[in-house]
Amino acid sequence: MVETQGYEEFPLFDPKRLARNSHPGTSKEAARNAVASGTVAEFEEFAYSMVKKHPNKTANELEDIAGVKARVIGRRLSRLRDKGLIQNGEERICTVSRAKCQTWY
Repeated sequence: MVETQGYEEFPLFDPKRLARNSHPGTSKEAARNAVASGTVAEFEEFAYSMVKKHPNKTANELEDIAGVKARVIGRRLSRLRDKGLIQNGEERICTVSRAKCQTWY
């Protein structure tokens, strides 16, 4: 289970990492709101649960299984890996994109 309590103090939930310096102020405000509201933690928990339920799938395959838009899961996977919660699997041809992609478990 992804820890959601105290996430605002964890460096991976730093709004500065969600919006670049070159982004407009509205993007930075949206990043701060996403962290404060728990949205970031909820999306990461969802991505984590999908990887655990469907190991050795690509981000595109996980999104296809979940029925969500592109990058909803994929953009959270590297943070989960950095936290030590998931790992990279083998590269293979994705059944969704037909391109060589990283798998996750």
